[in-house]
Amino acid sequence: MLNLNEVSKGAKIRFFCWLAIAIFFIVCFIRIFYSGFSLDTNILNLLPQSKQNITAEKASDQFSKTMGNQIIFLIGNPSQVVAQKAADKFFGNIKQSSLFQNINYQITTNEQEAWGSFYYPYRLNLLTQQQRKLLQENKADQLVSSALFNLYSPFGMTNSSLLQSDPFFLFQKYLMSRPKPASHIELVGQRMMVNSDNQWYVMGTAKVKEDSFSIANQNKVTHLIQANKTSVIKAFPETSVFMNGMIFYAKAGADEAQRNISTIGVGSLIGIILLIFLTFRSLKPMLNTLLSGFFGFLAAFVVTQYFFGSVYLFTLVFGASLIGIVVDYAFFYYSDQLVGGQNWNSMQGLKNIIPGISLGLINIVLAYVVLSLTPFPGLRQLAVFSITGLIVAYATVVCVFPMLLKAKHYSFKPVLLTFANQYLNLWRKLSVKKIVIIYILILIVSVIGIYRLKPNDDIRILQSVPAQLKLNENKVKEIIGSDIGLSFYVVEGDTPTETLSHEAMLANKINQVFPSVDNKYIAISDYIPSISAQKENFDLITTRLINPKLIPYLEKIGVNKQKARQIQRALLKLKYKPVTVQDWLNSPVSKSLRYLWLGKVDNKYAGIVLLSDKLNVQQLKHATQSLSFATYVNKADQISQTFKVYREKISILLLIVYLVLLLLLIARYSFKRAILYFLPPAAACALSLAVLGWLNVPLTLFNLLAVFLILGVGVDYVLFFAETKSSYQGTMLAVSLSAIITILSFGLLALSATPVIHYFGITVLVGITSAFILAPLASRLPLSRGNLKTSSRGLLVPAKDSEAGTAGSNQEDI
Repeated sequence: MLNLNEVSKGAKIRFFCWLAIAIFFIVCFIRIFYSGFSLDTNILNLLPQSKQNITAEKASDQFSKTMGNQIIFLIGNPSQVVAQKAADKFFGNIKQSSLFQNINYQITTNEQEAWGSFYYPYRLNLLTQQQRKLLQENKADQLVSSALFNLYSPFGMTNSSLLQSDPFFLFQKYLMSRPKPASHIELVGQRMMVNSDNQWYVMGTAKVKEDSFSIANQNKVTHLIQANKTSVIKAFPETSVFMNGMIFYAKAGADEAQRNISTIGVGSLIGIILLIFLTFRSLKPMLNTLLSGFFGFLAAFVVTQYFFGSVYLFTLVFGASLIGIVVDYAFFYYSDQLVGGQNWNSMQGLKNIIPGISLGLINIVLAYVVLSLTPFPGLRQLAVFSITGLIVAYATVVCVFPMLLKAKHYSFKPVLLTFANQYLNLWRKLSVKKIVIIYILILIVSVIGIYRLKPNDDIRILQSVPAQLKLNENKVKEIIGSDIGLSFYVVEGDTPTETLSHEAMLANKINQVFPSVDNKYIAISDYIPSISAQKENFDLITTRLINPKLIPYLEKIGVNKQKARQIQRALLKLKYKPVTVQDWLNSPVSKSLRYLWLGKVDNKYAGIVLLSDKLNVQQLKHATQSLSFATYVNKADQISQTFKVYREKISILLLIVYLVLLLLLIARYSFKRAILYFLPPAAACALSLAVLGWLNVPLTLFNLLAVFLILGVGVDYVLFFAETKSSYQGTMLAVSLSAIITILSFGLLALSATPVIHYFGITVLVGITSAFILAPLASRLPLSRGNLKTSSRGLLVPAKDSEAGTAGSNQEDI
């Protein structure tokens, strides 16, 4: 029942305004729910965009998105025939689904013939590197000798028509020498197959139609694959299915995040229920407290969804812990009610707590505002989410609770209140000298621990990769013979022709630096020579082979002079015509490698050169640094470097926040009081970092984000004591409730298998615990000035409140 008779007109107006806003958020959430909201699981979207090369950055993102939707499958069986049948069944089933596109595991006869028919008109433009080098060095006789050897070998070409079109076997060797992305794969019939460890595998690829980072799509795709895998293994015993793709890593990350959300949310909920019921012995405080947390979370989700278009799963993981903070305001109200006894009323209770919770809100919102100024999209979203949730939870307490709370008509003494009394008495008994010693010990422990800290921004230590997924990836690479890694070059040009020429220059540089490494890269330039190279090849073949060498060569193998001259004239009549990128893209021969051409990006054309893991990265980058059109990309290294840069920047921001909060405290209180109020949260932050050093936990960007939260909450606790208008027992009870819930929430984060969340949880766990332990020091300041008295019931209260006989001091012993 609403308490309408005991509240002011202004309180009623606030309540109905809040009610209208709450209905608005509920309607918005329902609308979002039915229209389908988006949860973004892509960690790359959390990061700021590089400003060094916008075109390369966009091209890199475009390529990463394309590759992120690719899946490689291997269907294996000891029997080659059974492996083929199992593959037919598996790929036939997923083809019937609408979840995939571009499913390839067969190469039709037409596609096989397309290689010869496509390149044949350009055959005089095409040379291998070795052939080209020999002609450039006027060693055409070696090509003639090689042709004679091939002609008279058991595998020599005797077809007269082919002999006339490719007399020196240059075109044939060019086609056979084209690199294969998967070096172990061979064409068996129409299937791409490999034999490994007495197992025959059929390789297939598929492209996921929707975004691999969509949770809904992840579930559909993985469930479909698992169902078909089970079906194939049941139909063909001894069959094995291996797969590799970004969607499986994204799914594992999303599942882990959802487990964290469930653990944190459910753990916090259970903690709140038990604490409130044991403390207040009623379900009503629990329901009302959850009401403030619920509307805070609901409003935060709605605002974030509308403002950003989607909600990062990262935001929900950390936002789930927000419930441990937003309930603080409700705790303070109920604690004031508990210690207020039968003479308490809701309006007076609101007056007692509103200075403390208002300053606390301003303080923590300020910390999140500073976070929102960073260029990290993920941090900006987290800041908006947190600020909205905190403000709405605060508004719920201020606008709704006066209508719900009444004075208690019975009294009891909760265990937690007893603890609060004893803990406050403990600090009261400590002399100033002992308190100084405590701070000196904290300083020593902090300095040593912080000195031991070692920064580590490597993204690889911040993610939890399931071992089975990594084994699958390595197994697939081993079987198909691929050592292509995650590194690549984005090559730019003003035209497709220039881009192809730039790519060829990069490829030549890589070949020069790593001459002994096989399969160094995958590039379109290996399948389409640059226009200039094609023209040079054409001239070399016609002037150094066909003109001077062809007739003697043909006569030597038994072709009469007239026929030889006829073949020569026919070849010399061929006009130079280059093969272009567009020609290649329009042909089936590009089917498996089209993803390497990105087309027009901004005002440039861009292509990708994938790199082998066997290349020395530092040596490679040094060798190509003069190639301004080529940008080296390694997403893991790029993210790690970004983390490092912004860890350093956020360290500076953290110092600025410290200074701003100190200035605010000085503005509110005297300089001496401000310093004394600032010491507990500052010490808590220092200890949270020091423990990382003592435990050999690396210092990361996310540890510093945790320190932001510790500072905000720690200052909150101090302000609650500083602004107490009734008994300190009520404040201590509320701080105890708040700290336990917050510690519970972030303590559960520390149990996460995801390192980044684990590190965040450890930092906050230590920091909030320290802030809670040291916060009562703020209640000693009036004592040192003779302004703190003990009431007749043993309650520690400010002297002015004890003497004035406020509701907080005119009650019977609880």
